[in-house]
Amino acid sequence: MLELQLEQYYQRQKKIQLNSTIWNVLANDQNNRMPPQAQKTRSDQLNHINSAMKSLSSDREYTNLVQFLYSQLSFLSPKDARSVQLAQRGINFSQKYTHDFNQRFAKAKSDSLEARKIAKKNNDRLYFVPYLKKSIELAKEYAKIYDSFADPYDIWLDGWHTWMKTEAYEEIFKPILETSKQILSKTKKTPFHHHLTIDEYDINKLYDLIIELIQDIWYDLTQGTFNIIKRPYSENCWPWDERIHIGKDKPLLESILAALHECGHWLMDMHINPEYHWTNLHRTSPMGIHESQSRTLENFIGRSKPFCVYLDTLLDKHFPEYWPWDPDEIYEYLNHVSPEVVRTNADELTYNIHIYIRFTLEQEIFDWSTPLENVPNRRNELYQEHLWIIPESDVNWCLQDQHWALWLFGYFPAYTIGNMVAAQLRESYRFSHPHRGEAIIEGDFSEYFSWYQNAIRRHGNMYHPNSLIKNITWSEINPDALVQYLNEKYLLIPWNPNPEWEMSQERALNDQLIKHRKEIKTQRLNTVGEYKNTFDELYKDTQWNMSYIPNEIQMDSQETISTVSQQENMWNQRLQ
Repeated sequence: MLELQLEQYYQRQKKIQLNSTIWNVLANDQNNRMPPQAQKTRSDQLNHINSAMKSLSSDREYTNLVQFLYSQLSFLSPKDARSVQLAQRGINFSQKYTHDFNQRFAKAKSDSLEARKIAKKNNDRLYFVPYLKKSIELAKEYAKIYDSFADPYDIWLDGWHTWMKTEAYEEIFKPILETSKQILSKTKKTPFHHHLTIDEYDINKLYDLIIELIQDIWYDLTQGTFNIIKRPYSENCWPWDERIHIGKDKPLLESILAALHECGHWLMDMHINPEYHWTNLHRTSPMGIHESQSRTLENFIGRSKPFCVYLDTLLDKHFPEYWPWDPDEIYEYLNHVSPEVVRTNADELTYNIHIYIRFTLEQEIFDWSTPLENVPNRRNELYQEHLWIIPESDVNWCLQDQHWALWLFGYFPAYTIGNMVAAQLRESYRFSHPHRGEAIIEGDFSEYFSWYQNAIRRHGNMYHPNSLIKNITWSEINPDALVQYLNEKYLLIPWNPNPEWEMSQERALNDQLIKHRKEIKTQRLNTVGEYKNTFDELYKDTQWNMSYIPNEIQMDSQETISTVSQQENMWNQRLQ
């Protein structure tokens, strides 16, 4: 009987996820490739699919099925129990909103997105203000329906990272902000001019370079595509169909970093356990974990000295007209610190300051302490206080980011969560791979791929993010590793290669290495299996401490529940 109910449940799950996929593809198309006149019908298309999803996930047959399985959690496997829990949470959530409200919500979101495009094109911030005001009002109504006693902005924050509220984020940002501003005060404030700022280059050569690069990082071109278009983003069309894109308006080296960032998102989506495909376990939650993989590739690997040596070989091969390339100059270029008005152009150090400014502005517009008409002035005050610069154009107001037009309120802090998680994972990874740099110099990313694949990516939404990170790093998600990384990188330890690394650089610069890179990667395939066994043991131990709590709505219920003694025993076993 239970097996039959589970089969029916997963059949319905697949239908829901199919509609979700179509909605995501159309929504991404609306934001990136759709012609302006198509806006007239796209809102109706999205509303139609949204209604179909709501019907599939809230009719009596489905809700009764989920409620029955929810009452049988103790008899289900961990995978089935987790999936049913997420389904029950979704039902509790969706039942709060009427069909009329969902239609108003979807239309206002679509109108806001189109208004932002017009306002940015015409540099007319006032045109966007009434649409943003309506969005804020509806967003607050949305939050009040969900929980009339909670702070509306906290509800939106919780949607991107469970249990995180305004007060918790303030505590997280404090040490990161202090450290970043302290380091920034010791850097030059003059504009950055470098001969590696290459704005005009052959797009086809960049494409060829990135194709070789992402394949070395284990991007499978039989399951994904890569293109250069107007704006970078990653689009997951569900199993075995991932699209990554980078913009064509960035300098050469920044374009390569953008490709690494989007590739990180792709690796997160495409390498989830195949057993989770077409279920609600396939999506990774929250976005902070997703962003951690992009930040790992873009910052902790892409801006590292070993990667700059490897990148030097690719640039020599694909862009010989700019020869001679030099790893030290590439490293200097990619790690220069200079306050920047545009968030997406910000360096690694000041990026989190941009996030904090937006986090502060969102709080203030939600409680109306800053009227929308005064947001540009308030933004200028925050930029001057924290970055010591003032934006010159209103386009760099809320118009530079599309998050508010897309109703992604509370999303910005997820970027900093991603940076923190990436730093914590980096500490665990480099603890087990003390000589990781030499492999990257030689273009071998197999150990990186294997470790992150089996520690993070394959689990999808199987575990609560706090439990997932604690199991790997032995600590809760916190800013300590990120603060330490920033201090070490910018204040304490400039890169100074030893003789063995100098020899590795010579090997990396050898043309013969380019030929044999694929052979090296094939030889190291066995490391994937080795790391999987290691992490399987870890998560097997964790399963014994999982507690399925059947009465939680707002909180994610699959948190690891264990006593102090149980935790100590688990740590001791892992150390052995």
